[in-house]
Amino acid sequence: MTGATLTFSTSCLQIPVTISWEHQQHPLQALIDSGAAGNFMDLTLASKLHLPITSLDHPLTVTALDGRPLGRGTVNHVIAPVLLSIVGSHHEKIQFNLIHSPEFPEVLGVPWLSHHSPHINWSSGTVVEWGPNYKSTCLLSRAMPPVPKPTSSLELS
Repeated sequence: MTGATLTFSTSCLQIPVTISWEHQQHPLQALIDSGAAGNFMDLTLASKLHLPITSLDHPLTVTALDGRPLGRGTVNHVIAPVLLSIVGSHHEKIQFNLIHSPEFPEVLGVPWLSHHSPHINWSSGTVVEWGPNYKSTCLLSRAMPPVPKPTSSLELS
């Protein structure tokens, strides 16, 4: 796939995506962040959408570039893998770590970037080409297996 149009706003790069789970779909703008050590979703959004949330056995520490805790400083929950679609022809299963990030509710970080190796034309704001793993891992011609039910529920305070 080529030609995915990206959005530049206030010096950040976003791409339109749709997440799908349990016969539901939700369009979002995902921030592409080469400084993010993981793929993240806003905890409040995940809860509002009733995404399948599970607890991590061992919380992950999350810090900013200067070492200060990012948000509450830990990731305690993830969503079960969901289907992520970009421009209709790119489909993949992906799991997001949950953090408090209301300004950027979905972040595709280094794991996503290193897996896909997108060639981005920064002047036009388009994905010109995807890396060599794209055809073998991201074009799903078979039906997605059902997303598992959450193993625990999450209450927001």
